[in-house]
Amino acid sequence: MKPRTLSWGAVALTLMSVAHPSYAAECWTATTVNSRTGYGESVSLPKYARLRQAANAAEKTLRGDQTLAAIDGYRFQLSQSFNMVEEHGRAYTGQVWLRLHAPDVWSDGAGCAVRQGEADYFNQYAIEINFNSVSEVIAAAAATSDEDEPVIANLPPEAARLYEDTGLIRTVGEGVRAFRSDGGRVLVPLTVAEHLTLWERRLERLISEGAGEPLTSQLQDLRRHRSGLSDVGLRAPIWLDGSETELWSYARPGQGAPIYQVAPELLTPASDPSYVRLLTVGWYAPDDDATGQRLQAWTAQFDEARAAALFQAAEGVQ
Repeated sequence: MKPRTLSWGAVALTLMSVAHPSYAAECWTATTVNSRTGYGESVSLPKYARLRQAANAAEKTLRGDQTLAAIDGYRFQLSQSFNMVEEHGRAYTGQVWLRLHAPDVWSDGAGCAVRQGEADYFNQYAIEINFNSVSEVIAAAAATSDEDEPVIANLPPEAARLYEDTGLIRTVGEGVRAFRSDGGRVLVPLTVAEHLTLWERRLERLISEGAGEPLTSQLQDLRRHRSGLSDVGLRAPIWLDGSETELWSYARPGQGAPIYQVAPELLTPASDPSYVRLLTVGWYAPDDDATGQRLQAWTAQFDEARAAALFQAAEGVQ
C-alpha cells in the first residue's frame, strides 16, 4: 500500500517556500528494495522469477524515458516489491514505484540523497507499474460490489468517453491505464442479461427476508421483461439515466451513462499465479497540478507496444 500525504495543502505551501537547485531525472537517489514479501517470503524464490524479470524491464523503461527525464525539480527514486494477493485473482503481484521527491525532503550536500523517512511520508508524485494487481483498476474506476456479484463501475459520461478513447481510467488525483496479456479489456460493459440476473438474485434475497408484495411484483415484472428479449437484446450493454421506474429497470443505450464491470476473468483465481496476465500503469499527484498533469499525460501515452514488451520480459523474451 502506498503512503499518502495527510495534509497535501500544507505540504504544497512548504514546497513553494523552499528554494533548492533544480534536478532532473538524471539525478536518481538510492533504489529501495523489499527483499521479502508481506508474507515473509524471499523474493528470490523461483515463483517470483517472472515478476522480477518484468519489474527489471519496467525499471529500465522508466530510467530511460526521455519524457520523464524532462521533469526537473525533483529527485527520482525507484523501488520494487512483490507479494501474493488473496483476492481479485489470487496471483503473485509485483510493483515498480517511481517517486518524485520534492526539495523539502532532500539531504544537504553533494549527491542525490533524500531524508528517506520524510521522503516516504510526504511523497506526492509517483508513477506506479503494477503486475497482476486488479486493485488499481477497481480504485481508479471507483468500482464496487457485494459478495458474489460483478464488480461494477458506474463511470460518469466524460470518464466513460476518456476510457473508450484512450484506455485511461481516471479519478481525482490519480488514474491508470491497464493492459491484459491476452489483449482483452479490463472494463467491459455490464450486459442486460447480467444486470437482470443481478437484480433477480437481489430481489429474491430481499423477498426471502420479508420485503413483501411490492418487490414480488417487481420480480415478476423483471422475469416477464426478460422473457420478451431477444439474444441481441440480452447481450446489449446497460445504461442508466436516473429515470428508471423499478429497481431493476434501465435506460435505452445512449441515454445517461454506460455501466461497466471489471472483466470477470480478472477476478477469478489465476490457474498459474506466477503468470503475468495484467499490467497497470498509473500515477498519483495533487489534482490540477502541473507536474501531475505531466504524469497523467505520460500514463495516457503508455501504449500497447510498451505493455507487450513487459509481458514478453516476464516470459524471458527480450
